Amino acid sequence: MRTPLFTMIALALSLTSCEILEEAAKQAAGGDPPEPPTASLAALNLLEYPSEMQLGAYYCNDLLGNTWDACVSFFGKIPKKSELKFSFETVFELGNPNTFPVPTVELLLALDVFEGAKQAELAALCVSFCDPQAEVCDGGPNPEACRVEEGQDIMEFEPTINDLLELAVKAATEGAGAFDDNLGFKVIPSRALSKCRADKGCEVRDEGGVRSFCCGDACEAIGAECRVGTDDDGQSCVSCPGQLEAHVRFDLGLDAMLGILEVIAEDAMGSLLDLSMPNFTIPYKANGTLFFDIPIMGRFSLNFGPLEGEWTLD
Repeated sequence: MRTPLFTMIALALSLTSCEILEEAAKQAAGGDPPEPPTASLAALNLLEYPSEMQLGAYYCNDLLGNTWDACVSFFGKIPKKSELKFSFETVFELGNPNTFPVPTVELLLALDVFEGAKQAELAALCVSFCDPQAEVCDGGPNPEACRVEEGQDIMEFEPTINDLLELAVKAATEGAGAFDDNLGFKVIPSRALSKCRADKGCEVRDEGGVRSFCCGDACEAIGAECRVGTDDDGQSCVSCPGQLEAHVRFDLGLDAMLGILEVIAEDAMGSLLDLSMPNFTIPYKANGTLFFDIPIMGRFSLNFGPLEGEWTLD
């Protein structure tokens, strides 16, 4: 039975809300109204997982009956359940065209594994990320989380609780570790001025098929999202969006994943009987919506995905 799955994450600011609002007001006063950010889901990286040999050993004896010696002889030591872990990270590429930072306040993520197959699973989780100044933070859901405003263009999901997906919080709650920032606020930095020139008449133009910032005959290649502006001294400058690669790590529920992969092992009974290696490959599809809190402009949402691929347990 398929159950809907999503994940919403509240992220936030390195500056105070008042400071960001002040910077936004300055931009608007200069005739440059706030603009929405850009976002894309670049990757879903499987970080921690059991090998096919471990899974073969884990399922061999249970599915084939009293064959302990043969299973151990081919697959090796039968692992304990606690030794089998699954985790992955979402990698978002975010851009901000404004002169003030923009906080990503919510993430609605749908993860579908084995879509269309009998072992398919689509699960849901709503998580609130924490203010760094909060005395207690465990990643539990905010009562206001996962709510949308009328007229917003968002992915159509109905949140429910499922054991397949959860935010990785262990390192953050147990002290120093590689993923301590997994619960923390994430902010896209403001756009930056660079390559400033005192020359007049600088412009962006195509030079040999390359988008370039040119002052007379002197040209430098620039990114597609960059534009020309002026600094406080009246110099022509390239203004490029602020960039952030945001990583959020999730754990896949062990019982749910072992139940899904048991279906693969059952389908590979012939391989197990021959004591050969079943193929544990997990197709996935991810999509969802990112929400941003933009001063003056207000709440803004961007859909991402679907991103499809396969996780191979080699």
